[in-house]
Amino acid sequence: MADPVAESQEEKQSDWKFTQWFRKMDNPDEGDSDFLSAVEFDDTGKFLATGDRSGHIVILENDTSGGPTTPEGKPVNVHYKFYAEFTSHSPEFDYVRSLAVEEKINKIKWLPRTNESLYMLTTNDRQIKLWKIHEKERKNLTSFNLDVQPARYSIRSGISMSSASPLDLQRTNPIVKTLKIPKVVKGEKVKFPFLKKKYAKDVHQFNIGSLDVSTDGETFLSGDNLRINLWNLSVSDSSYNIVDMKPADMQNLSEIITSLDYHPSYSNIFLYSSSLGNIRYCDLRMRALVDQEAKLFSIRRDNTGDGEDNKGFFDEMTQNVTDAKFSKGGRFIISRDYMSVKIWDVNMERRPVQVIHVHEYLREKMWDLYENDLFWDNFGLGISSKGDVVTGSYSNYFHLYNLAEAQDTFVQASQPPLSVTSTSKSSQPRPSTYSQDDIAMFKDGKKKKTGMGLGNLFKRGKKSKKKNYGDGYPFNIDFESLEFDKKILECAWHPQDDAVAIAGQNNLYIYAK
Repeated sequence: MADPVAESQEEKQSDWKFTQWFRKMDNPDEGDSDFLSAVEFDDTGKFLATGDRSGHIVILENDTSGGPTTPEGKPVNVHYKFYAEFTSHSPEFDYVRSLAVEEKINKIKWLPRTNESLYMLTTNDRQIKLWKIHEKERKNLTSFNLDVQPARYSIRSGISMSSASPLDLQRTNPIVKTLKIPKVVKGEKVKFPFLKKKYAKDVHQFNIGSLDVSTDGETFLSGDNLRINLWNLSVSDSSYNIVDMKPADMQNLSEIITSLDYHPSYSNIFLYSSSLGNIRYCDLRMRALVDQEAKLFSIRRDNTGDGEDNKGFFDEMTQNVTDAKFSKGGRFIISRDYMSVKIWDVNMERRPVQVIHVHEYLREKMWDLYENDLFWDNFGLGISSKGDVVTGSYSNYFHLYNLAEAQDTFVQASQPPLSVTSTSKSSQPRPSTYSQDDIAMFKDGKKKKTGMGLGNLFKRGKKSKKKNYGDGYPFNIDFESLEFDKKILECAWHPQDDAVAIAGQNNLYIYAK
């Protein structure tokens, strides 16, 4: 006999559903230039910006008025429409270094709104730019003395002008009986992007890969492979170098910077990750030049679990941290490497409190991955306001981890969606606040391995009854069925709602609960 309580709980559970799909038109002549390379929500979630490899920025606006409704007739919380588009970067050539600089957008960061205009930082490999996007009403002239249809618009004056010649006016309107004064009427609103500042490009000697804005709204950090600089938004010609990992002899180079992130509450605290799997927690109050971190989070310190076997040929590549971010409250650090997602408590440096396996099923195919340069795929992270995580994988799959419910939902981004699978069915999700003193969900801080990953999707035969954390990977996986050229590298979580934006090639997918 079915349990009515369990059935009612399952009915209450909110499943992830495909809601919207945006796609740039295919152009065979441009190759992959229209592939999305950056996705970012603003701090309210009202605006969503995407950047592509051709240097274009597209901004979407959340507008639920007149949009779709739920089966109960309520408007959905997340429904985006086109807002503005502009070209941020163009291809250049660095004559000093004899290098071509791509126009690809590496990072987009929104600035806090102080008026009706939007402000954002964008960067490619060399140049950081500050953009202002504002609305301006067009003004049209009406009530002409002659029968003229305004056909040309002057951006400088903001007033529509006629292209008719005086001779044409005389032929079509031979007699004017009354003299009228033309009137100026308001027209449609037009979005104008305006380049406010170009920050000095000679500050970074290497490719810029990281960017983040402080909570004070006045400063931001930019990071290349070996240095991190602190900028003031109002000063574009200079910055202050706070991290320098460049060795005296470049032949001794063994570690590079891969990502950075500001603390969500304190402008003096930030972290940065490296290719050796290290995450450095830094405090600018300790020293201006951060030549020594306040805390070091590294899997190399762990003498149990994942740390004890990290002596293989591929371990240095798989431990490369491609993205690391603070949780919304700043209590935890979430990092992504090639094989897993790790959760770190900022008060415990020696090992992660939780390891979520993402690509464990690929461990038997390391040589194939190495020969195809797949270890260098930079998978990103998205963090929800409750601390849940979204990250990408191959074949256009992405994972949604509900840490409080120990639930892994993995979806193949497509239109319409091809596959949505969950590793567990539980009651209504509980808020993932992580505010308990004993951190009960982490079993008093002891690391737990998870049984999550795409292996569940490629499982063959009889279903396993084990579908929770700590199960391992007892699956037969069809490695040949994976499409490694279709990968989800960029993703973002809505700052307030349960909604994610997924970038897959030249497609943008929106999923929500």
